Formats: sequence, C-alpha cells, structure tokens
Amino acid sequence: MASILKVNTIQDATNSNTAMTIDSSGRVTVPQQIAFAVSATDTGGNNGIQGSIVFDKVHLNKGSHYDSSNGRFTAPVAGLYIFHFNCFVAGNTGGAQLGNGSNFGAEIQKNGTTGSDTSRAYNLVSANNHNNVAIHSLMELSVNDYVSLNISSSYMYVDSGGGGDYNRFSGYLIG
Repeated sequence: MASILKVNTIQDATNSNTAMTIDSSGRVTVPQQIAFAVSATDTGGNNGIQGSIVFDKVHLNKGSHYDSSNGRFTAPVAGLYIFHFNCFVAGNTGGAQLGNGSNFGAEIQKNGTTGSDTSRAYNLVSANNHNNVAIHSLMELSVNDYVSLNISSSYMYVDSGGGGDYNRFSGYLIG
C-alpha cells in the first residue's frame, strides 16, 4: 500500500532550522546545503604560485566550512562531496609565468596527502600560450576530513583579468 506525505517545509527537531522546502511545483530547496566557492586575489599577473594554495577571495561559504586563512574545506558531516578547480595558465610572456615546454600540475588532495582520493591535472604549456586547466573530483569524506588544492608542478598565473576570476576552487555536499 502506498502512502503520501504532504509537506512544504521540513525543520530539524531541536533548533527549528528549515532543512528543506518544497514549493507548489515540486521544486526542492535546501537552504542549509554545505557549499563554498573561492578564488585567488588578483596580484596584477606575473605572479607564480606553487604548493598548497590559499584562495582568499570568498564568494560563497554556506556553513563557513572553508577557511580562507589556510585554504582548507573541512567536512562538517560525513558524505559524498564534489569539488571543482579551474585556473588560468600562461605561457612564456614574461615575469614568473611558465616558460615554453613547462609542465603545470595541480591536485585536489584529501587530508593534505596524495593518494587514491587525489584528483590530478597536468598541462604542457607552450610559449605565448594561455590554457584553462580544470579538475573535478568526487570524494567520500568523514567528519573533519579536509580538502585542499596543491600546485605540484610549475606555477599558476594569478590574474583576475580586469575583474574576472580565472582561478576558482569550489565544492559542495551531494549527499
């Protein structure tokens, strides 16, 4: 026998926070959904960065689980998360940009290590070439696992291009 549950709002039992809303058309919103989107501050270009990256420009930080002081997203609940990273990599046009034939490498790392959960991207940069490199990663995280981005080979070119952000890192809980 089938049952029908008709509700338009679901709240938690203790704090009366709205966990889910369903409108009359059946669209579901989850106002407390864990999510973040960050980018790197424009340094006027010609600035190479290598190692663990701290994205200091916070565009979205639902739940405040991304820490802009250390560049880490820390999982508040266990679950399946998706992360995205994209960056602008410049060829040999001067300054600290990559030289002809340089390799660019980036990793989305779980708990600061390279392992089976690490997603990687590599790109060969040629002279006067400009590439957009992107990584997408699904990860199972436990409570307090953290995710960060590491530039493992060569440099990321930090330039917001006159107001646009070419270097972004984001993630959210899927379930």
